[in-house]
Amino acid sequence: MKVVILFFGLFVILSFSLSILANEENVVQLEFYHQKGCSLCKRIKDGVLHKAQEEFKIDIKYYDTSEEQNFLKLLSRLEQFKDKSNESAYIVINQKTLLAGENIETDLLKQLKSVSLLSTTNEKEMLNSNTKKVIFEASEDISLYTVLIAGLIDGINPCVFSTLILFLSFLSVSRVKNNKLLILGTVYCIGCFLTYYAIGFGIIHLLACLLQINSYKYFLNIGIITILLFFAIMSFADAWNFHKTKNSKKVRLKLPAKLQNRIHSIIRKGIKYRFLIPGIFFTSIFVTIFEGVCTGQVYLPTLVFLTKDLGLGSKWAFYLFLYNFMFVLPLIIIFICFYLGISKFKLIDWSKQNVVFSKILLGLFFIALGTMFFLSEYA
Repeated sequence: MKVVILFFGLFVILSFSLSILANEENVVQLEFYHQKGCSLCKRIKDGVLHKAQEEFKIDIKYYDTSEEQNFLKLLSRLEQFKDKSNESAYIVINQKTLLAGENIETDLLKQLKSVSLLSTTNEKEMLNSNTKKVIFEASEDISLYTVLIAGLIDGINPCVFSTLILFLSFLSVSRVKNNKLLILGTVYCIGCFLTYYAIGFGIIHLLACLLQINSYKYFLNIGIITILLFFAIMSFADAWNFHKTKNSKKVRLKLPAKLQNRIHSIIRKGIKYRFLIPGIFFTSIFVTIFEGVCTGQVYLPTLVFLTKDLGLGSKWAFYLFLYNFMFVLPLIIIFICFYLGISKFKLIDWSKQNVVFSKILLGLFFIALGTMFFLSEYA
């Protein structure tokens, strides 16, 4: 979809550019009012008008004022321009400028040149305006799709799934079910959403400050592109290693063992806390913070892209909301499945079967986002 939008934008810009090139200047409309037997009129026609036709793209309409209808038209023009002169020759340029008598010989080419320059300037301004409009609209669509896809990919991260399944296992052992399970699942998802949103809120403001400093902006862009390339390679390597061995220990982009143990401890304490709902809520907060070591691989680059594209305007908060909604959406679906009676063992099997898929998806996303960063800065 993003590629289609970009190609459409380029097509519109190219089409408009070609139309400008095909019509380098707008045709200038001239009305030449003359009299039969007038030496000045003949001199204008054979001299300055002939030269004007060679230099400019003009359309000349000749009006012999010896004819009543043409004379009346001339009178209306003289009234329009508040001209009370009595000359044998007049020229009206684009119905906006009136030249009379000998002034035609001295000023016509100058007037035509200024009209031509003005038309070219207006065309360039229109082209720039249309170009900016198309690019801006395409950029908005790209940002939206990027945020939605990134949030969903982050939400199906194996780190998040393994932690969630562990949490569900503890709930199962504690015999939490029915409406109580639904309430605790809702509290857990809300806690994850709010915490992740708050983290993004802080990071995006920090990034906005850094991106205002040109030296930081340059190194930040280079750093992000390099990190994304590294993550892409590691994700593909993890997918290959897990496909060959089915051993999660061969996966490198994951939570360190110490953090995993720490999260397990937090979940156990949260479920055993005497006030279960606050316990689950604070559990979701700390779990989300610790998981950030793993999920930040997607979150941080997306936030950088979002800040570069939208700054701190009114839209970034909405985009951040969308990202975090997509992030918790897989959690909500898993909780609903568990609530409807699907066993944790089936969820564990499903999670293992999709490690390769999620890692390949992560790798492709890292490459796509890195390419977008590169093109936005250096193309």
